Order: sequence, then structure tokens, then C-alpha cells
Amino acid sequence: GLDQLVDLHLRKSTVTDAGLDAVAACNRLRALTVESAKVGDTGLAKLHALTALELLDVRGTTATVSGIDQLA
Repeated sequence: GLDQLVDLHLRKSTVTDAGLDAVAACNRLRALTVESAKVGDTGLAKLHALTALELLDVRGTTATVSGIDQLA
């Protein structure tokens, strides 16, 4: 299932903040790309539990430094 997923690329996809609920369940995820997707700080907050996450690409989104800092 998705709990084994370690690398997910949603570049230029239609994923939104609400769609990141499903991504947040992928607890082994190490790399996530949401470049140019409709994702912002609200969506990033849902990823806080992804402790294995090493790479997050949010270029072209409305995410701010403050939203990214929530994940630290």
C-alpha cells in the first residue's frame, strides 16, 4: 500500500492542500515534490508527521518560509 511509498512526485499536478491528507499517511516518505501544485502553508502543516522526509520541493507553490519552518 501507500505506507511503503518513499518517493512521490506531484509536479504540476492538481493536488491541493486537502489532497495532502492522503500524502501525510505515507509515513515512510523521504522525498516529495509538489512543484507548481496548488499547495500552501495549510497543506504543508499536514506533513508534520512525516519524520522521514528529507527532500521537499515546493517551488512554484504559495508555500512560505513560515510554512516550511513548521516542518522542522
